[in-house]
Amino acid sequence: PDFVEFDGTATVGMGGIQTYEWDIDGFNYNTEDVNNAFSLPGSYDAQLKVTTSFGCTDSFYQSVLYAALPVVVINPTGIIYVCEGDTITLNSVNVHLQYKWNTGESVASIRKSTSGEVILTAHSSNNCFAADTVFVNVVPLPIVSAGNDTVIYTGTRAFLKASGAKNYLWEPATTLSDSIVFDPVAKPQSKTTYSVIGTDDFGCLGYDSVTVDLKYPTT
Repeated sequence: PDFVEFDGTATVGMGGIQTYEWDIDGFNYNTEDVNNAFSLPGSYDAQLKVTTSFGCTDSFYQSVLYAALPVVVINPTGIIYVCEGDTITLNSVNVHLQYKWNTGESVASIRKSTSGEVILTAHSSNNCFAADTVFVNVVPLPIVSAGNDTVIYTGTRAFLKASGAKNYLWEPATTLSDSIVFDPVAKPQSKTTYSVIGTDDFGCLGYDSVTVDLKYPTT
């Protein structure tokens, strides 16, 4: 349950306040200020009766609306990694709220392509506020190298070697020993340019190519 603070403020011309008597939804307190716990949203009655040192009394009644905080969740959550040049869409899970992002937008979803903290603040029709935060990190693209162009004799092999990423995919694959390793062996039948796509731990892509040319043995 959440606690709501009630402040008992009373003034008298002579003497002083002798007692405070609170009745908040059936719970009784005898202090000037009260912290009362509400377990469920709803409308509750709160009444304060004060008695002066001369025995004079006065009462104040107030209906209290206790509303639950809005549920604010940014999707995706937590720390988000975005490849350089890409854009991530951030959405609020609860669409029935009024929004304010720290980027300035007042909509349910935004697009982000730069690093930084993103905060979404929302309030419900009862004017209750809540917020959620994510962190966007822009990751540089891997610098992939397919090696230097080379010339081989017909019928021989070229030993290719890529670097700069974690996983690789070579094309065309038909004249390669393996198209998903960093160092395939190529045996082209004609001059061929091999392209390689490298992927890092964040799924960011880098590209490069290498040309294998052929020459015929001289007699």
